[in-house]
Amino acid sequence: MGSADSMDVVAEEVEALLRRAASTCPDSPEPGQAMCSLRYEQGRPEEALAQLTDSMKKWFRPAKGVQDDDDDDEDKDEGGTGEMGADCAGPSGGGGDAADEAAIQPSYEFRFECAKLLLELSDTTEVAIQV
Repeated sequence: MGSADSMDVVAEEVEALLRRAASTCPDSPEPGQAMCSLRYEQGRPEEALAQLTDSMKKWFRPAKGVQDDDDDDEDKDEGGTGEMGADCAGPSGGGGDAADEAAIQPSYEFRFECAKLLLELSDTTEVAIQV
């Protein structure tokens, strides 16, 4: 077991690496979700949920008729962002057909972890079910 000081040093290093990952590939939701997990483990659930919400904005589109609790500040003009893969130069050009939507979906494992975090952090289960 490490001391609290060494845990703080490790957490700072992880945060720096996640910020670097986010700046290297800004369309990837993975650094945000990893930061959410870190914040949750640190006992900071409000910050964790905010990180998860920001991460989800890069790939998740709720089904019609179901709205997220934090929908007030969501930018509705984000169509086509969040393409997953090795190329992090940006979105592939918009569109909106089913093939484009499938191409930007993160892996099953990523979405499963996202749903678990939502169940831990959010008051509702509707969005977690959709993920």
